[in-house]
Amino acid sequence: MEIDRSFRAFAIVAVALALGTSASAQPPAALSRTIFLDAGAHGFSVPSTVTHHPGFDRYYASDTGSPGFPAFVFGAGGGVALQVLPALNIDARAWNYNANTGLLEVCSYDAVSGGAGRGLIQAQIDGGGNLTGGTATLLASLPGLADSQTAPAFDPGANVLYSRSDSNTVNVVSRTDGTQVGTITLDFAAAGASTVPDDGIVFHPGQGWLGVLDSDLDVVHFFDLTGDHVGSSAVDIDITGTARRPGFANEQIFVFDVARNGWQGYGVAVYQAPLIQEIPTLSAAGFAALSLALMVAGGLMLRRRARAAH
Repeated sequence: MEIDRSFRAFAIVAVALALGTSASAQPPAALSRTIFLDAGAHGFSVPSTVTHHPGFDRYYASDTGSPGFPAFVFGAGGGVALQVLPALNIDARAWNYNANTGLLEVCSYDAVSGGAGRGLIQAQIDGGGNLTGGTATLLASLPGLADSQTAPAFDPGANVLYSRSDSNTVNVVSRTDGTQVGTITLDFAAAGASTVPDDGIVFHPGQGWLGVLDSDLDVVHFFDLTGDHVGSSAVDIDITGTARRPGFANEQIFVFDVARNGWQGYGVAVYQAPLIQEIPTLSAAGFAALSLALMVAGGLMLRRRARAAH
């Protein structure tokens, strides 16, 4: 019995090594609703992304198109806004909480070129987490951004922003000086992407995934940082061009729901794909590894049987 167990153990290890398979994280087929950020009766131009300040457990978002458009602050449970600031004083595109600085950082319209009131700008808050309307310029321009309308997502671990325009190319932009430090090509073909709205992208820091919306299929396509497609997840609202700037905050992706005039949150409950989903054709190296392991296991079994016979 001990011989049989040894042989089986060797065989299992050999097959795993030869096939080269491992468990991999994947997003669910459909996302589940979490909280809803209700913008009330405000008529939007194009809503911004959403961010979350962990120190106050509050969510922040705004309209885009003018520094005179309002910004919204929501509590931990969502619902109606705790504060509506009449004018943010930034023509916002994307909100990001920067865990490295502890600041709410807003990427403005035409931050790629810079100029008065443009760039990466701090949206200032008081001791209770409310917006004051005060601002401070953090970077006067970010020339590495994809275009003037982009709504980039922030990666605090790498200290970079991910920015896209109207294609599957993502510019990787240094948070330190705003320059481009790389590109990522998202595999839209593998994702079966149909209509991906301009400007928007999210970053899932827990998994290291980038995500984009698909307004034709009403899904979120997720990709790893090499651009490989890792899965797509359906949402239960109609994604429109107005909702083209999603946000990822507090382990949720937020997509603007035009029908209810607010940002719907969805939890991304990652699951582990099975170890072996299908049996692929062995490569030459894999077959050699399998053969060697089985030969070793077989030799061990024969030697033990010979010793047992004496």
